[in-house]
Amino acid sequence: MGQVTSKIEALLEKGDIEDHEQFKATARQVQERRELERKLAEMHELEPLLTNDDGQPYRVDLDATPHEEAVARQQQLQDDEKRLQELLNQLHEEQGNLRRQQAEFEKSGLAQELHSKINVIEEQLDSDAHRWAVLTIARDIFERTREEFQRERQPALMQAASRYLSTLTLGRYTGVRAVIGEKEQDLEIIEGEAHAKRVNELSRGTAEQLFLAMRFALIEEYARKAESMPVVLDDILVNFDPERATAACRVIMDLSERFQILFLTCHPETISMFESIAPGGKEERAEAMKIVELSGTGADDRLSLVDTA
Repeated sequence: MGQVTSKIEALLEKGDIEDHEQFKATARQVQERRELERKLAEMHELEPLLTNDDGQPYRVDLDATPHEEAVARQQQLQDDEKRLQELLNQLHEEQGNLRRQQAEFEKSGLAQELHSKINVIEEQLDSDAHRWAVLTIARDIFERTREEFQRERQPALMQAASRYLSTLTLGRYTGVRAVIGEKEQDLEIIEGEAHAKRVNELSRGTAEQLFLAMRFALIEEYARKAESMPVVLDDILVNFDPERATAACRVIMDLSERFQILFLTCHPETISMFESIAPGGKEERAEAMKIVELSGTGADDRLSLVDTA
């Protein structure tokens, strides 16, 4: 007993410990320190951002954050984690319900029936797609053939109307052609080299220029098969702008070399326009055109007749 007591006293003296109670307290502290070291090593292993270079910005941010704010953020994150976990559990539950419904649906035979219907629809879709492709190619070939025919095989009437329209519109519209293959016959007007317009898309002035071009072309066509007749024009330039009106006067003067033109107008400026484009001097103009003024009961009834015979 005395030997044991001596060893204990030597051990206490070596550890610089005064009595047994202090020895026990020191032992507890050593145990706690070992436990803390174990937890720290575990934390370093599970949370590498606490020690590696990648986590340096987070550690700096944490050091700069007040303790109360860090605790509040931690609590918020824990609340978010709890909420997300509840949502995840709910989704897992819904997933389980859907799987059970799927299993019951497959057992009922409806799934096989729907798969069969889907296969039939897919086969029909493939057939329709093939037919659509064939019809699309056929329509494209037809449209290109019709376009070529309309462009290259228009009758002489349309070719003459195209020349007149180009002159009357100062080159903006270059051609007139009949639309082939539609229920109602219609005309297309070519703007520039490719763009086509229907008659209902034209302005009033351009539409009247188109009809005038067709009229001049018909006059030429009629004269090829019968004796030419006088042509009567009644104030056809009222909806033309000055430049196109002048161009129309030139066309009329050119046409008057082959036909007698009687042009009725109540606008003095129209007379001046004809006089300005008539060839030669005063005597030559007098031979090219004659102006007859017809007066009614009032000033508004005044009428001029330009005879290009």
